[in-house]
Amino acid sequence: MTEAMSIDTASRQDSVPPKRISFNFVDRCNMTCSFCYIPFDNIRVNVEVAANVIEVILRWSPASITVGGGDPLMYRFTPDLLRHIRDLAGPALFLQLDTNLMRPERCDLAAIAKSVDMVGVPLDTFDTAVAWQMRGNGGHPRQIGALIPTILRAGTSVKVNTVVARPNLVSLPELADFVAEANVQAWSLYEFWPIGPRAVANRAAMAVDHAEFRKAVEEASGRAHGVNVETGAIRARRSAYFFVTPTGRAYTVDGNDHSQYAELGNILEDEPGVLSRWHRHADEVVNEERVRQRAGWAHSGRLRAAGCHS
Repeated sequence: MTEAMSIDTASRQDSVPPKRISFNFVDRCNMTCSFCYIPFDNIRVNVEVAANVIEVILRWSPASITVGGGDPLMYRFTPDLLRHIRDLAGPALFLQLDTNLMRPERCDLAAIAKSVDMVGVPLDTFDTAVAWQMRGNGGHPRQIGALIPTILRAGTSVKVNTVVARPNLVSLPELADFVAEANVQAWSLYEFWPIGPRAVANRAAMAVDHAEFRKAVEEASGRAHGVNVETGAIRARRSAYFFVTPTGRAYTVDGNDHSQYAELGNILEDEPGVLSRWHRHADEVVNEERVRQRAGWAHSGRLRAAGCHS
């Protein structure tokens, strides 16, 4: 009886879905970042299939979904998809859009702000040469800096995402001063992680020692007054992720080799198998961490925006 109960308990645990989901567009991107972690698959996205994938993961009652990739706003249907997620999930879901805003004229930021709780934007440096080295676009940082006030005026929160790598270590103090002055809600500082084909290929030029990362982040955090700073060390993130694509492909970080991904299958074809395999690699407790924290930041940001417009 005890053995049977133990097996049944383990089976139920293996079927527990993730609370935090990264919905990643992985067929292509409009940037060529040297540190990119995305395992692109060149499978074109179909809006109907994407909506089906969303409906499956919403049955799991997740606490948080981040729509990112490869830039989601390359697809004209993404604002409608975000609205679809919000309509199905209601206000309880924390919904974040990560976008490089390469083509801001193609999207209605005010409409997007009505669907999402937070917009994450990439910003690693204001040095043109470093921007070329890290993202292949020297003018992109200034573009992001100019768009942040527009996003905030639209009524949603902003999180700046910075990959901390060898080329931009000296840029962190300037970025800290910027995020404080820009009045963003959060600043995430992610340790460069050699995972994914492009990041692995550029490891020699990008990698920083963990102690060096910690020291640089601590100093930068001290300058970012009034901003919620989130430190993303590799060791704190490696068992946290559940990635799913608009085609239903699911993957996570390999629990035995954190420099590789583990393919989990397709949630439209084998939902129970995907969840079971995810539990072999990830930690559901770590997966759920930071959800409430980010939701709190977003809520305070909305209150601040409402106060500014009242």
